[in-house]
Amino acid sequence: MTNYFLKIRSILVVLIFISGCKKDEPTSQTAMDPVVNTGLVSNGDFRSGLSAWGVKKLGAATVTEVKDGENSCLKLYHPTANAWCAIGQEIRTKLSIGKVYEVSFRYKVIDGAAVKLGISWGDASLWSTRVPIKEWGTELTLDGQWHTIVQRFTASSTFPAAGVPMLGIYFDYNFSLGAANVLIDDYTMTE
Repeated sequence: MTNYFLKIRSILVVLIFISGCKKDEPTSQTAMDPVVNTGLVSNGDFRSGLSAWGVKKLGAATVTEVKDGENSCLKLYHPTANAWCAIGQEIRTKLSIGKVYEVSFRYKVIDGAAVKLGISWGDASLWSTRVPIKEWGTELTLDGQWHTIVQRFTASSTFPAAGVPMLGIYFDYNFSLGAANVLIDDYTMTE
């Protein structure tokens, strides 16, 4: 039984190391599609496509399931400055007041000039109300490599508010940055 526990523990250490990368620190991409512990997020590795995800698209923006090598991920695309998209899940009811949570995801810019993503709490439609965890709109590294964005917050009785239960990634919302394609993967939220 002790050996079994040690094997599980060593696997968890590897997962913690992978999710602990800082923003704009390249992360290695393997040919395999490893199972990722996504914590409070369902299907954060997108192995089941958009199952468990709410999607909002404005204009000609698209959200599609794709493979990067053998890796399952999502492609977010907006062809014009007037288009944007978001994906999100209801997470608020899973939080405990006073706990610190870490939200992270990996991204890879396929093409585009200046590209921004933001992690925000949104209303059920992912449309009319949006409350960023931190300052909104992280400028992304445009080198065609995988990178990780990490943000932390403390849940309280007022944050996130009841009217914004969806934790989402918003792609280029309210920016006029032109056409871009970005891959998203390994969306996690842990205590």
